Amino acid sequence: MIQQLSYWEKDTFFKTYDAAIIGGGIVGLLSAVKIKEQNPSWSVVILERATIPYGATTRNAGFACFGSLSELLSDEQKMGQAAMLQLVDKRIEGLEILMATAGKENIDFQPIGGYELFTPAQESLYQNCCLETERMNVLLQSITKNSTTFANVNEQIAPFKFKNLLGMIYNPMEGGVHSGKLAKTLIEKANKLGINIFNGCEVLGLEEKQDLQIIKSKYFDVKAYKVVIATNAFTQDILPVEDLEPGRGQVLITKPISNLPFEGTFHLEEGYFYFRTIANRVLFGGGRHLDFEKENTTDFELNSFIQNHLELLLQTVILPTTPFEIDYRWTGIMAFGSSKLPIIKTTSQNTILAIRCNGMGIALAGSIAKEVAKLIA
Repeated sequence: MIQQLSYWEKDTFFKTYDAAIIGGGIVGLLSAVKIKEQNPSWSVVILERATIPYGATTRNAGFACFGSLSELLSDEQKMGQAAMLQLVDKRIEGLEILMATAGKENIDFQPIGGYELFTPAQESLYQNCCLETERMNVLLQSITKNSTTFANVNEQIAPFKFKNLLGMIYNPMEGGVHSGKLAKTLIEKANKLGINIFNGCEVLGLEEKQDLQIIKSKYFDVKAYKVVIATNAFTQDILPVEDLEPGRGQVLITKPISNLPFEGTFHLEEGYFYFRTIANRVLFGGGRHLDFEKENTTDFELNSFIQNHLELLLQTVILPTTPFEIDYRWTGIMAFGSSKLPIIKTTSQNTILAIRCNGMGIALAGSIAKEVAKLIA
């Protein structure tokens, strides 16, 4: 039911905005910041459906990564070499923008490296990665500015006390961030710039009237000349989008473990599983490929089948000789499509879509925000 606004509300909060961003996650926050920095005189508002950024922003694993070797080889085969390199470039640029905007120290960036693990069942995949390592390093050098983006580090398997692994490939350029501090830092940055943030504002639809957009929510309308939709997997609730599917990520975290034998960010089974160390804990997530049908959803429910599989991998591969206890579990909602490139486009004269991060929101948010700011000018 639409509520009647008071004079004070209209005069302070509900004047017509120059730009409104629907979605207060990483992409939405960074887009708002870049728009405001580019147009200091503009009035900018962020409309976020939850109390805090909720879909994936504060529920991800906090990986500052741009793609494991097997993933990039697969992307090259499916997308073509040029598109794969373009995607890597966008991810690395995005990470650089994110770090420069938020500040590495504010988001607890840890340059602890990234590892890809291969099980015996992936022998052919592993052998292919070994054969392609040098070629891929040469191919990526102009983007990563590193002659050795990927290197075989099988000698680390034993010290890390992993079991049932065939091989391990290392990327020294990757690391982890604290996703909660990242969201908090970007919110504080937006506040300092004078950007209004309306939490608990679930957008129901848009109505375009000439050069003005009327954003419909449950209790009130917001008017803006320009609108950016940055709601990722939840965009279908506002307007239909082709080639956009939700993907739920199952996550758990252990209680603190004494003398944890490894440190870093890790990918397993072509990136469908991912784990990392943080605060002497192991945060472990993924597995949607085990139950694609059920995980193609925007519901935040736990999937016991996948959660049990995560625990099994902890017991047999990751922590086979180290006692551990699960502290708690959660889920996050991502968005995927047939292309791994994000959707950044105008849908009308006054509306821009900035969605579909394909599980790489931390890496892509900065480059997406940069493009949004260019489009909205």
